[in-house]
Amino acid sequence: MIARRLLARSFHRVIPPFGMHLPGRLSASTLGDLLGALHRDGVTGLLELCEVRGPRGLSVPGRIHRIHLRGGLVVAVDTTLAAALHDRIEALFGIEEATITFRTARPLTQMVPLAPREFLHGRPRARDRRRAGAP
Repeated sequence: MIARRLLARSFHRVIPPFGMHLPGRLSASTLGDLLGALHRDGVTGLLELCEVRGPRGLSVPGRIHRIHLRGGLVVAVDTTLAAALHDRIEALFGIEEATITFRTARPLTQMVPLAPREFLHGRPRARDRRRAGAP
């Protein structure tokens, strides 16, 4: 698969065996950009967000959220933020700052994945922040 760079200026971690580059911090990108890149490459694995204190103090440091992907689609979300799968992924878009980790997949029980329109369409993008002049 072709490696994709989300942001050239951010710190990247390489994810074997795909060779994909992901930023180490959520503030260097957006959750939508991350999920979009993983979706386009059809990745199966676990995206983990560990909240750290953000500039506005809205995050809860140490709180961990896990997004399970199969073939690039969200199949499960482990978080304390909400109950239904769609509501859980929606709540994660409110995280101000977090470290990012990706792990290869473990077998999951069969679950119906969210369609890309449910976790990608209409989400903020890093390029939109740059156009608006925000840091």
